[in-house]
Amino acid sequence: MRNVTRLKTRKDRLQEDQADLLKQALLPFAEDGGAMGDAVGRLYVQIKNLTTPDPGTTEPFVMIRPAQN
Repeated sequence: MRNVTRLKTRKDRLQEDQADLLKQALLPFAEDGGAMGDAVGRLYVQIKNLTTPDPGTTEPFVMIRPAQN
């Protein structure tokens, strides 16, 4: 069984692209470790939470054979 997500608008795709750029920019700071690494980790999680689909916006998809239809 797969989940089908709703179609994304152009605005949604742009926001995801911007989030990807921001995550890439944060990677060098994450390697430092310590407090800076922790802060970057928290920012990374927040960015990921903003760009993932909300619960309940996906629908289960089950492929069936033509005879079952």
